[in-house]
Amino acid sequence: MIMKLLALLVIPLLLLIVNSDVLYFYSANNFFYVTNVMQPQEYNNFNFINNNYILSSSSYTSSNNGSIIILGYMATLPPKPNTYYTINSTSFEINVPTYSKLYIIPIIYNISNSSPKLAFSNISLTFIGRSSHIFSLVNNGNALNKTFCLQLLNNFYSVNIIWCLSAPQPPPGTYYANIFMMIVVSISGANYVYFWNLSITQIIGLPPPPPQPYTYIKEYQLNQIEIVKIIDSLYS
Repeated sequence: MIMKLLALLVIPLLLLIVNSDVLYFYSANNFFYVTNVMQPQEYNNFNFINNNYILSSSSYTSSNNGSIIILGYMATLPPKPNTYYTINSTSFEINVPTYSKLYIIPIIYNISNSSPKLAFSNISLTFIGRSSHIFSLVNNGNALNKTFCLQLLNNFYSVNIIWCLSAPQPPPGTYYANIFMMIVVSISGANYVYFWNLSITQIIGLPPPPPQPYTYIKEYQLNQIEIVKIIDSLYS
């Protein structure tokens, strides 16, 4: 396994047009490579979820730099007037290097309003390993645009997505949340860079595929300089 991983790391990213789960950045030589380290897997549905799916794809070219999706998530909720949901939605699993550090850096918040506040009062990610760690992306209707850090003590985690709608509940089919995040797993000078997209929306009935902006970000471009600046800021 170690030899296989090392073999993947020696492929220069700038020379290829590739499909991969992650960008690999090594501080010592400022080179980007590609590898497969952290692959999300879908759990079974949780209560109240009619339909859900996870999209995972990523690509890199020398022309558009890092345009990557690691996770696209969409959940369809049954319409229940005057009902407020606090839902532990579909979980996914990740495998990471033990004793590394994981950073969550929100890049884009795109959340509908339920005047005069956000339609979602809370959105959080719960990492479950030996113990549970909760990171609130939205708290009391406010987007928390800050960096979160988790010291990884084991190499396997389940990640739960939890959210709660604001009261009074927005009209069915009118609310959505889209949060685009940069994820960095740092160990021994190596930085594994991922991009996760979390989307939550409600759809009534059996419509055609949901609107693209509410389902996933097809492509978001961060150039290499911006990525390196974000990584450097984690150590400042």
